[in-house]
Amino acid sequence: MDADLGLVNVWEWRKAEYGDFWPTQMKFSVKSMHVGVTFKQGYFRIYESIESDKDDYIAQVDLHQGGAYWLQEGEVYISDDHGLTSFAFDPDFPEVPFVYLYYTVNPKEVAQPRYPQNDFFASRPDTWGPQCQCPDLGMGSAEGPGNWGPTGSGPIGGQFCEHFGRLARFTVNLDAKTIVKDGNIMTSLCGGSSTHGVGNLQFMPDGRLSLTAGDHSAYTMMDEGKPFDNACFDPALGFPQGSWNAMREDDAFFMYGKVLAISLEDARTGVDLENTGRYETLAKGLRNPFRHHILDDYTMYVGDVGVGLGAQTERLYRFDNVGQGGPIQHGAWPCMEGVRPYPYQPPEDRERNYYLADSKQNAEYFAANPNLAICDGVHTAVSQGKGAAGADANWVPPFYEYRFFQNDPRVTPYGCQLGKGSITGVFLNQGDGLGAKYNGALFFTDHTQMCTWYWPAVRMNNESM
Repeated sequence: MDADLGLVNVWEWRKAEYGDFWPTQMKFSVKSMHVGVTFKQGYFRIYESIESDKDDYIAQVDLHQGGAYWLQEGEVYISDDHGLTSFAFDPDFPEVPFVYLYYTVNPKEVAQPRYPQNDFFASRPDTWGPQCQCPDLGMGSAEGPGNWGPTGSGPIGGQFCEHFGRLARFTVNLDAKTIVKDGNIMTSLCGGSSTHGVGNLQFMPDGRLSLTAGDHSAYTMMDEGKPFDNACFDPALGFPQGSWNAMREDDAFFMYGKVLAISLEDARTGVDLENTGRYETLAKGLRNPFRHHILDDYTMYVGDVGVGLGAQTERLYRFDNVGQGGPIQHGAWPCMEGVRPYPYQPPEDRERNYYLADSKQNAEYFAANPNLAICDGVHTAVSQGKGAAGADANWVPPFYEYRFFQNDPRVTPYGCQLGKGSITGVFLNQGDGLGAKYNGALFFTDHTQMCTWYWPAVRMNNESM
């Protein structure tokens, strides 16, 4: 425990007083020092400064639109770790009066033609509401989808609760104290899981807006996108959907498990980028990159949440020179979980085994679409080195990873929670704002373990972690 670091409780939202107000992110405007706060259920507030009272905000946008938390009657879908997860001030705020919000939307916000599978529904409900609280339970049966859903009641449960992520632009009028949405930039990332959806926003040094996207698989599953398991499988796109989506960047479907970027011009215009291909991939092969941090030299740190099993690993990645014209670096998920092959079996025929072990339908799908060998180069790099023939030189092992019960940063006197983990914050401090001692220190936090750790700058290299 570092005695020089103290926790100061600036604002506090108590459930009994404020309802289910769950803050997800707080940021400062670089040029004006205004403070923005997002709340999971769909609220966004702007404050004059960090010295303001928590109830004395300048303006608020309400995408929850009243009602009980679980009714989800507004624009934002909020079950599990979906919801309003991130925002970004425009780099020139408040001269350019835009903020950008990143959240999961309810069905009423998505036009019917954008849904890949329409054979199962004549229409969608306005909101999935409480009937889709645990979509991961809805696995297909061995012979077909007749019993999908957590209660066996058909496709309105389970994997057929499609969730779309949205990036939207809002205009802030500080004098009028209003925040108004004036453009949906992207409504995409269709997924059938209650987790691993939208993540983080951050503007890059050159003005591009970067965003992270999870692989939309479930807590203890991988890459669910096969035609018989997921309503977001698009028949028009066909193979190789559902096969290692996080490692592919073939088209818009494969935005999953990546860090992406759009231009400043497209962000400010607020145009709908759906199906335009006007985005770039900064990194791929990630499971749930909930938070990332890009430095002025285009070094990018990513906190990636692992599989919710006993051998789970939480990972920190460092990708160099992202978005500078070089090859796309990756963490190799789901070929690897950290530095170990995943699933935990010999790498040969891993993709084939995954399909054949699942169901008759998926075995037939594999037989009709062979050549699922996207992991081969990674496995060669792991076993023989990145310089070996056929090795994937773009694989980046974790900068640091911790697994439960081994190589775990928790120390009992610190009072961290036992059990599982979920890395949910990463930040490299630059400058002396926290004191010279912490200049260059890397901080990361784990929501489940309820602890924050840091490394001093002198230990910031791959060999000493």
